[in-house]
Amino acid sequence: MTPEYLETGVDIAPVEVLELRLSDAELRVRLGDHSADARHALQAVLKEARRAGESEIAVRAQIGLGLSSLAAGNQREAARYLATAVASPLTSPRTHANVYISLSKALRFMSRAGEAVSVLDEALDALGPQTLEADGTRLRLATYLSYALTDLGQFERARVVLEDIDAGAALDPHTQVIGSACLHGGRAARRSSRDPPCDHPARSHRGQPRARPSSPFRCRGAALGRQRR
Repeated sequence: MTPEYLETGVDIAPVEVLELRLSDAELRVRLGDHSADARHALQAVLKEARRAGESEIAVRAQIGLGLSSLAAGNQREAARYLATAVASPLTSPRTHANVYISLSKALRFMSRAGEAVSVLDEALDALGPQTLEADGTRLRLATYLSYALTDLGQFERARVVLEDIDAGAALDPHTQVIGSACLHGGRAARRSSRDPPCDHPARSHRGQPRARPSSPFRCRGAALGRQRR
């Protein structure tokens, strides 16, 4: 018999119970439950993980709370949790790119684009040597870096960031096509007063209602295309 069974009647360690509770709470967030009840479950796990000294569980709970808060429109809470998670050595751009990107979104929503640029710059620097896997992550981070730079009016640097990534020799063919198409969309838009031609590199929105070019989720070429209108 284990000490846990003798003490509680349950043959499972407390840390395993905590991890099961965290997994359930994370699943709720992934399924789109961003209610206060779902966040309270994560907060309870975070509190107990800190008390037990379980750093990995605590970081996962912070990430879940940050992503859920962002989806619920609470950017301040999202930035607080995600910034703490990013500061942990257990988090890296290679394994948690979505955390860095989500943090940059929260900061930009609060008109703190300069901080978003710093977060993404540091993430790109930390990626290390170019590989097929790292290049996909590098492209995603660079795309959101270009959005933050555009918010600051730094259009030329946004263009250079994307062109440097697009020129990387190690990009896989699909990523290269996406990068090139969006960049070409941005160049075309700078030569025209019309909206950039794509929301996705494989689709033209000709005949579709034009989206506002300031949307942070448009093709990255759209962000660059506004600079010379």
